[in-house]
Amino acid sequence: GQEWDWNSTTGISLILTSVVLIAASVFIERKAAEPIMPGWVWKDRILIGANVAIMCMGAIMLGPNMYLPVFSQSVLQLGAIAAGLILASMSIGWPVASSLSGRLYLRIGFRNTAMIGSVLIVISSVIFLMLPFNTPVYLMVVDQVLLGAGFGLLSTPMLVGTQAIVKWGQRGVVTGTHMFSRYLGQSIGAAIIGSLFNCAMKRNLLDAPANLKDNLPHKLNDVMTALKSDDMSVTALDYLRLSFYNSTHWVYSAMAVLGVLSFLLLMLLPRRLPVVKE
Repeated sequence: GQEWDWNSTTGISLILTSVVLIAASVFIERKAAEPIMPGWVWKDRILIGANVAIMCMGAIMLGPNMYLPVFSQSVLQLGAIAAGLILASMSIGWPVASSLSGRLYLRIGFRNTAMIGSVLIVISSVIFLMLPFNTPVYLMVVDQVLLGAGFGLLSTPMLVGTQAIVKWGQRGVVTGTHMFSRYLGQSIGAAIIGSLFNCAMKRNLLDAPANLKDNLPHKLNDVMTALKSDDMSVTALDYLRLSFYNSTHWVYSAMAVLGVLSFLLLMLLPRRLPVVKE
């Protein structure tokens, strides 16, 4: 008898809408005299593999950006500033790894460096899944630094690598496609990850003990309000925090799967990319 403001088909509808819009964009671009994204971009096996891997990275980025600050406030009961700093710690690993990636991909290649980044993303996602309910803040920070390092080692080699395999006059198109792929991945990731989290939270609340249901929110949009309310019993509040903890694990499980997918896509690329010298 509970009412929900989230329909279980909403996420699927968003994904289908994205697919339809992508198909429409492809159709229009193929008919255009001067397309924004020329067809040759999607005919090159290396560019396709790299761009789809970056799409996976974009989807992964949505996980911590959307849920980690709220997780820190609701589950760890931190303040807004502390929760923001945990997310910001990702910005430590990302630029450091990006700056060091140059030496690495000159020695082992663009693909292998990016694969190391994918492995770090998977490892950091799995580490989060292993963290206890009342995990220390420093472990969250270390995990985010590791995740940022994975992003840095994946994105920079793929950007520079794809630029290096085309002529100078085509590098602008390749760079734009790289950024487009990341943002497209974020859009698709928002639908997938949002659906997983909301479905998991909904199930946790529906399966709550009978003596707690009357004290729990009936709508998903009211969860955060309930977590900050002084009217909830300690038992109901603890159950709600645990529900948020379990639901966030679905988010990071999806991130781990997407990380593995990006790794497999990168394996399809040649070990040494055919660099164009002009």
